[in-house]
Amino acid sequence: MTFNPVICSLAVLTMLGGCVSGAPAEPEPIKLEYLGDDNTALTDDAPCIWVEDRRSRQAFYGVTVPSADALSFMSDGITSRLRAKTRATDTVPGRGLLISLLKAYINPNGTTLSAVVAIKVTWGERESVYRGQVVQTNWWGAEREISRTMSAALDEALLKINFPVTTSTCDQA
Repeated sequence: MTFNPVICSLAVLTMLGGCVSGAPAEPEPIKLEYLGDDNTALTDDAPCIWVEDRRSRQAFYGVTVPSADALSFMSDGITSRLRAKTRATDTVPGRGLLISLLKAYINPNGTTLSAVVAIKVTWGERESVYRGQVVQTNWWGAEREISRTMSAALDEALLKINFPVTTSTCDQA
């Protein structure tokens, strides 16, 4: 059999034609769940942290995480990592610790998943931004792998917090 450049070129163009598409597809909604350490029982006097979703975009690389799921994910991570209760808010509370989700996205790079979580922590007049970034193996590209990688990024961001979590309260003042 001889090499025919015309047939080879047509075969390559046919394969590439399948890669070209029309309008971009709508982002696929996924259920993001916290898959870090198991939660432990909290006492009634456990500190409380306010949480809010301040992401400008809920979609990234064709995946979207609705605000309610993002807040649930954050709350579970805070409960596990900081041993604190959470309460959602859309306004700055009069007192207590407020953690705002600024960014939460994952970048699939073939065999790896690179997750980034950025949070802003506000306590009175003080505020700081913390970022967690984790790269893990992408075996199947499944929702559970996405959740596992995002959980690790959230844990990394939460462990950097240097505010007095123990003095936080959800009481309205």
